[in-house]
Amino acid sequence: MLEVKQELELINDELAKTLMSGVSFDEAKAIAKKVLNSSEYSSELVEKLLNIIYRLSKEPEELKEEVKSNLEMSQVNKQLANKIITQSREVRKNCEQMQSRYQEMGYKFITFKAHFNKIQENLNNSNQSEGVTKTPEPKIQQ
Repeated sequence: MLEVKQELELINDELAKTLMSGVSFDEAKAIAKKVLNSSEYSSELVEKLLNIIYRLSKEPEELKEEVKSNLEMSQVNKQLANKIITQSREVRKNCEQMQSRYQEMGYKFITFKAHFNKIQENLNNSNQSEGVTKTPEPKIQQ
């Protein structure tokens, strides 16, 4: 217990000196991250340090729950992002297939229209050669 108290006092002194020397909030957060990554400090020390830096008054269990919750939300967000990316790729693939089908149908339409015009022309020619006077059917405009 005495060792933890001494470590806490040392860290508090270092943090106070750092904060008084004009260190930015982001730099203070970097210090806290460094302490968090070190395994030699107790959870109470980390809790107090975080409370000082973030001006919070939370118990270690509350902080653990918040961190756990944030991690879970991060994982959920990653899963949602992956799902959205997958769906987006599927939509893009379907769109490309539809464009290809539309183009194919356009080609078929032009071919059928050409056949229709040829048949219509042949009918008109055969009717004229037989001497039938019939008004020609209107041609389909392109």
